[in-house]
Amino acid sequence: MTYDAAVRITTLVVVIVFGAVLSGCAGPQVQMTVVKPPSVAEAMTLKRLAMGEFEGIADEASRFGHDVEDILASVRIQGKPYFEIVSTRETASALKAKKRTYRDLTRPDIARTVGSSLKADGIFLGRIVRSGATENTYQETRSRCTQSQPTYNKKGEVTGEVCIKSSEYTVSCIERNAGYEFAPRLIETATGRSIFSDTLKGSATDKGCPDRGRSVQDGAGLLAQARKDVLAQIRVALAPVENRVAVEIMESDSSMLDRLFGDGAGSMRSKESGPKFDSGYEYVKAGRMDKGCEIWKEMEPIENEYAPLLYNIGLCEESSGNEESARDYYTRADKLSITPDKKIAAALARIEKQIESKQMLTKARPDIFYRSAQSRTIEQDQKVYKYTAPNNTQVKIRDAKVFPERVKAGDTLIISMDYSVMAPKGTPDVNVQETVVLKKDGKPLKTFPEDPITRPLGGRISEVKYKILSGMPPGTYVIEQKVQAGRSFDVRSVKFAVGS
Repeated sequence: MTYDAAVRITTLVVVIVFGAVLSGCAGPQVQMTVVKPPSVAEAMTLKRLAMGEFEGIADEASRFGHDVEDILASVRIQGKPYFEIVSTRETASALKAKKRTYRDLTRPDIARTVGSSLKADGIFLGRIVRSGATENTYQETRSRCTQSQPTYNKKGEVTGEVCIKSSEYTVSCIERNAGYEFAPRLIETATGRSIFSDTLKGSATDKGCPDRGRSVQDGAGLLAQARKDVLAQIRVALAPVENRVAVEIMESDSSMLDRLFGDGAGSMRSKESGPKFDSGYEYVKAGRMDKGCEIWKEMEPIENEYAPLLYNIGLCEESSGNEESARDYYTRADKLSITPDKKIAAALARIEKQIESKQMLTKARPDIFYRSAQSRTIEQDQKVYKYTAPNNTQVKIRDAKVFPERVKAGDTLIISMDYSVMAPKGTPDVNVQETVVLKKDGKPLKTFPEDPITRPLGGRISEVKYKILSGMPPGTYVIEQKVQAGRSFDVRSVKFAVGS
């Protein structure tokens, strides 16, 4: 074996060993918010809920009803209240006006009529099946020493004692159990059908013996825990849940080699990229995600085939709520990886679930989940629509739509537009004017102009929300969307229908 060959093999061993060390160490993490849809899928579209009186022990039923109302009213998703709550008193008043009782709501026609008068999407009823605590005694066996003898060291000094005879005895102990059962019923007022009917069970238990030095929790405290368990189940069933997850960022795969061999390039194209990547890493490690992401994104035009960089930019996009863009970065990183990477695989699995969840929730509740944001970087936009930097500023609408396409009085119409902002190379951003005009039979009814605003180059999604007024005549309407930058402009029209 030649000396050069030996050096190459030794170097390879060092790389593998240090690679194993690096992969075994957990790096700094960033916090991501993942949203899980409600477990009752049909409840996703319900925004305004009317609370009904609960059946059961009078005082407990009333108290639990207030607790359910409070927990639903407190739900906030992406910082916005998720439900509008119609109080039990308002619901009772509506029933009284119709000369009906809560039991009548089991009839679809009555549920629709009462729901319409309350402008409620759903009516929440329920019955307390069980609420109570039980106590049992049981025996535990103990052992105690009845005879012992001393122990000695080599000098004959007493060092302690050892038990040579023991006896058993029993102690009386207490076990307390609490159980709470609630049978909810959620009626969708548009159809009058029950979309959530179940028996939710909560329980709590504690036990102990007096000789253990701790008291057993009382029945009231355990029952309160069981009630909280049921309340949590109601919360999960009817509303999305936001969870925080910790995700590890990637360190440069050349950083250790740089220190060993002084090679600043690693698998990057530029020698300057290594220190710059590590600078972004240190910023994120110090809690400056904004600065770290800014540094990494500046590197992308040069290092667009470096997997750790693409993965980390994917994290930046995901943390900003741009799931589609994040998926693109993770996919590119995955294709560039020579061997399977657990971080990238976990990111791809997580982002697919998030995109699916967000699509479902956006369709059901656009008032909460639809948002305006940059949808594509300039590099992504050029790749998708196959263009190079133009000689002058240009804008182009890629898609325009309204949701829902059929509405009635009181509904909120979401008007969205996806467009590209293009400019000569080196231009950081452009002043853009977005305008939305509502028309009927060719006549403008309302204009939603936006003052010129600075937009970065690339893809952009914008939105306008418009509440359909009660006096708006039925028929077909046109939304004309326009985007303009300098002398360049583009116009796109979409239609929606207003029904009774």
